[in-house]
Amino acid sequence: MIKRYKVSGHSMEPNFFSGDNLIAASLFFRLKKGDVVIFGDGSKEYLKRVKGINGKKIEVAGDNETHSRIYSIERSQIKAKFLMKC
Repeated sequence: MIKRYKVSGHSMEPNFFSGDNLIAASLFFRLKKGDVVIFGDGSKEYLKRVKGINGKKIEVAGDNETHSRIYSIERSQIKAKFLMKC
């Protein structure tokens, strides 16, 4: 399934800016280091880059080190994988 997302925040600058519109796929099979994903905790969604995969745990972080933190998440928390800007 394809879904549209809107970037909010500065953690992914300079590659993604607040207000950018994205297309992402919610059905995907492969996930690798460097992929950009959307994940959520139920009340909020985040756009982050995959930094590492260790079994079922995935480390993600923003591209902007000043405005980002590292998250350790489960694959089940990932809602979609970035495809393109629109």
